[in-house]
Amino acid sequence: MFAILAVIYAQRRNKEDSTWICALVCTGAVIVFYVFFAFRGYVYSDWVGYSESYKDVEWSDIFAITNKNKIGVIHEPGFTALMCLCSIFTREYAFLVIVITTIDTLLFIRFLRQWQVENIPFAFMLFFTFLGVGLMFNALRNQLAIFIFMNALIYIERKQPLPYFLICLLALCFHVSSIIFCPLYFFLGRKLNKWIFLGLVITFFVFYISQISILLTALKLLGIGGALGEKAEIYTEGYSSARALSPTGTLEKLGLTMLVFLYYDKLTSDKGGTIFINSLLLCFFFYYVFGEFYVLSSRLSMLFQYSYWVLWVKLMGVFSIQNNKRLYGSLLFLYCLYVTIQAYPTPIQEYDNLLFGAKSQEERMKIFNKTFEDLD
Repeated sequence: MFAILAVIYAQRRNKEDSTWICALVCTGAVIVFYVFFAFRGYVYSDWVGYSESYKDVEWSDIFAITNKNKIGVIHEPGFTALMCLCSIFTREYAFLVIVITTIDTLLFIRFLRQWQVENIPFAFMLFFTFLGVGLMFNALRNQLAIFIFMNALIYIERKQPLPYFLICLLALCFHVSSIIFCPLYFFLGRKLNKWIFLGLVITFFVFYISQISILLTALKLLGIGGALGEKAEIYTEGYSSARALSPTGTLEKLGLTMLVFLYYDKLTSDKGGTIFINSLLLCFFFYYVFGEFYVLSSRLSMLFQYSYWVLWVKLMGVFSIQNNKRLYGSLLFLYCLYVTIQAYPTPIQEYDNLLFGAKSQEERMKIFNKTFEDLD
């Protein structure tokens, strides 16, 4: 649906008296996006923990950063405060999802407009393909932090550090991983040589397939061995399966890398091009270099997944020949379709919508208990 709307927008965009058609297309895409996410049923797995937390949340929890009953769980004060505010109206988990999706949608649209991504359906298609669905369904705290941070990037372009750091601090109130965003003000806006960009991506990939452990390497460089080194070796060997090499995923990443490399100058001359290329570099860094730790690698690389949603759109703009644009768009759509078909094999991923009839929490809990395997 988003692909069809994206084609309609692209065809009508430069024609006279088509402004209202383009506006209608974008509005329709936003409505579909919002209804799909805001009124979803109890899909994926994290709703189990979040619904329980929302049911029991109290105002005093805002000041309780850790949970004495759950080891390793951190309660970010911003998200806890949001749950408390929503609980004033109802303890129904679906209401919390609606509120969060409303915030996310507004922040996402604002972000796209800041960087002149006019073909919103196109961006939504990429969002659905590249981790957007999992992010929205299974990471309520993380998604808020990421969307908040995405709206801080414009201040790197404007060279305004104060609002940038304030927004990063706000993102930190929703997810602790946002601490990574703070020092990036000094890196994301710096243009690298395109050969350095290509060399770094290749280095990350070679590091990944070489089975070298980043943890063991760091310990050796620091001169730390003995029992600690042996424990680290046992631990990292236990996670060797995390380094599975996906042929399609590898071709996708290397293909995007080569396209960015070939059109590096055009992309960096565009508004925000340097920021998104450097973000892509960080995405690959965390994905490949920390590949031995499946959860850490996926969570950290996800922080910079927004680079995918923008760079694929911006690459469309670098082609001057219309037939090349059509070929690029067609191939990209087919790949997105392929990824989507392969991405949802488990029963807990079955989608339903509260507006059109969804399974109850009890029904979904039965499915969850019978079929869910925690890959983390």
